[in-house]
Amino acid sequence: MKTLRDCRIVVRCTVTLAFLLSASVPAGAGYEEAKKEGSAVLYTSLNLEDAQPLADVFTSRYPGIKVEVNRQGSSTLVTKLLTERRVGKRDNADLVLTGADSLDLMLMETPTIFQKYTSPERPPEERGFYSAVYFTILTIAYNNRAVMGTDVPKRYNDLLRDRWKGKAAINLNNYGWIHAMLDFFGADKGMDFLRKFAALHPRPGRGTTLMVQQWLGGAEVEVALPLNHDGIKRFTDKGLPVDWARLDDPLYADLHTVGILGMAPHPNAARLLVDFILSKEGQTVMAKSGNSVMRDDISIKDDIDRKKLRFISAQARTGADKYQKLMNELFSK
Repeated sequence: MKTLRDCRIVVRCTVTLAFLLSASVPAGAGYEEAKKEGSAVLYTSLNLEDAQPLADVFTSRYPGIKVEVNRQGSSTLVTKLLTERRVGKRDNADLVLTGADSLDLMLMETPTIFQKYTSPERPPEERGFYSAVYFTILTIAYNNRAVMGTDVPKRYNDLLRDRWKGKAAINLNNYGWIHAMLDFFGADKGMDFLRKFAALHPRPGRGTTLMVQQWLGGAEVEVALPLNHDGIKRFTDKGLPVDWARLDDPLYADLHTVGILGMAPHPNAARLLVDFILSKEGQTVMAKSGNSVMRDDISIKDDIDRKKLRFISAQARTGADKYQKLMNELFSK
């Protein structure tokens, strides 16, 4: 006959076993529904060395759901997604992670390309179609063997020094910088600043790789802008003599966002993956790869002062054609 003590031991063991079993089962919303779908297809412009660890940890966290990562350049990604919807009348992917400007472009072309989703991990951006994942700062890169000490720019106005004449480069791809300067200085003073910088005849080019690896790394120029700070960091880690200026002025940044496609074949798996990407666990994985994630409860490399950040808004991105035209008129002559 069991004693009262024996019964208590049995109860305690049962409760402990139940707790351990429950702890081993992922607690994400919609996991069972997502597991029935079995997979999620992610289109992204994120480098594979960053995207694949994220997918691997998700699959480990949620057994039974495979993540297929399809990596493309942002412009190729936009064309691919719009073509699949227009020609095939369907979406082959479930979600897309790329720059917010690309998602806005797709929404202008096809308003139903994304579905609205509010993750419990982070509110979506203004219109509810996508959520911010990480950011890239539009900043000033320099050759740290040629530019040292007080010569390193601390203010945007430092770009107007005569010493940069013939020694600066301008990245025509990052036209959001035009909006940033007009926002920072005001419309009239901003145009005056841009014209004065253009008068120094910075060398026009396109892309971080060209400007950092060849022009800055090869000492063909001493400063180059606007370049994405995370791209500069990758070349610094490879030993190139480059760095980016930690300005006292506000830092303008582009958002990189994730959105679920309107005709996603695996909508439940897509929602669960979005939640994971925005969660502390998912953002920690991304931060380890060097990405400047949005969550402020995760430390990021370079100790960026988040109080200085100004994010380029959806309203500003709608003026992309205007800013690109102005960028070309000022600097591509």
